[in-house]
Amino acid sequence: MSFADYLGMRGWTRRLFTDQMILGSLLGLVLLLVTVVFFAFAFGWIDPFYLHSTSH
Repeated sequence: MSFADYLGMRGWTRRLFTDQMILGSLLGLVLLLVTVVFFAFAFGWIDPFYLHSTSH
């Protein structure tokens, strides 16, 4: 069973959203999120010591 079948896609949407496109889109979003988080830590947008502190 393909992802398009599992998501209930029929007709032109099933032809457009193939398994490779769905998995590729998810992989692209995950890579984009990892890149943004990496640069957020690198440029100091997120302070890791503030996230780890126990006194709030």
